[in-house]
Amino acid sequence: MRALVLAAALTAAGCAPRPVVSAAVAAGELCDGPDAWPLVVEGGRLFVDVVADGPRGPAPLRLMIDTGGNAHGVALYGRAAARLGARDVAELPRALRVGGRIVSMPEGASWVLVDDASPTSLVARARPGECDGQIGAGWLSRRRVCVDAVARRMGLGDPRASTIAADEAAAPLLLAEEAPLGARYAFVRADIAGEPRTLLVDTGASAGMLHERAFAPLTARGPWAEVAAGDWDMIAGAHATERVSSGALSIAGRSLGAAVFVSRADGTFPALFTALPGGGPDGVLGADVWSRHRVLVDWSSGRLFSWPTAAPTPPAARVPISISFDLTGCPTVARAAADAQAEGLAPGDRLLRIEGREACGVSHAELSRWLAAPEGKRLSVGRARAGRVEELAVTSRGALPRAPITGLDR
Repeated sequence: MRALVLAAALTAAGCAPRPVVSAAVAAGELCDGPDAWPLVVEGGRLFVDVVADGPRGPAPLRLMIDTGGNAHGVALYGRAAARLGARDVAELPRALRVGGRIVSMPEGASWVLVDDASPTSLVARARPGECDGQIGAGWLSRRRVCVDAVARRMGLGDPRASTIAADEAAAPLLLAEEAPLGARYAFVRADIAGEPRTLLVDTGASAGMLHERAFAPLTARGPWAEVAAGDWDMIAGAHATERVSSGALSIAGRSLGAAVFVSRADGTFPALFTALPGGGPDGVLGADVWSRHRVLVDWSSGRLFSWPTAAPTPPAARVPISISFDLTGCPTVARAAADAQAEGLAPGDRLLRIEGREACGVSHAELSRWLAAPEGKRLSVGRARAGRVEELAVTSRGALPRAPITGLDR
């Protein structure tokens, strides 16, 4: 790694050509080298623990790694800024301590503060206590990035340190720049059950997402189509969703195995990012895929490399409801499949206990784990409705018919 850093310095000075390396070597230098960052894998997402210095002194932060996230660089929730004593971004540092090393933010990246104090804030309701912010595209797209969730390591490198061999098999990236911040979002052309789709490379989503027009055909394609109610992705009930297993999925002719997708309203992704040449984007490819591959994203050359590290894991059976949060931090039922309704749960019910554990104030990721259980297992759920509290026994289910699922409109 130090040799590559020195080579980058010489190249910048015009003294030496960049060394040419294979993609596997470049990934190994970053994910396996001494400067690799330890990853925390929690709730289907990837995090890194850092220490930041603020007016009140140093404080630990847990930041999500999100290639599809904020264009500034680092988003920090208000409660974390308060721990640091920072009232605005000018009081936040330009470097973080990661694994005992000082890591400087790249030129052009910056902080942005996110309000999570309001009781109506999605951040406050969706992830109470789960993390303090995210490292997003404004930082990551200015680096060469390796992520290996199985090894629980990631690395960021200077793309000027070396050139990845031109004949390496790779997925070409479509890059959309977020002006005026200069962050670049990476998209890939994917084949999903024989249909071409353009998807955002998004390590911050626990599952993939597809526009309804792309999602609906998957539910009728064959025996591998798996549909259930639930907020399988990261939005914690802000959207009512269904999920489906993709069956065959590939990029650049290489199979990635089946992926999980949830539905989103048509037009969601061009509105969030931009319309791309040739059509799209149609959705995102989430961490359920990237967490079982070693991934090297090289924004500078517009290429993505991947190596499988684990087999696909089918979506777990769970109580077939989708949860949101009320203003007190208690989970509520946003949607309920017919099976759950027959056992006493309905949209609007507050969930007070799950298997005897208090549910109010618990993070969305933790609640999702509590609601997952082997197919057919009956879970004890404390439900409040119209001032009355009742203990129910609700059955964990896997694949469900697409209808009827009652609750919020998609």
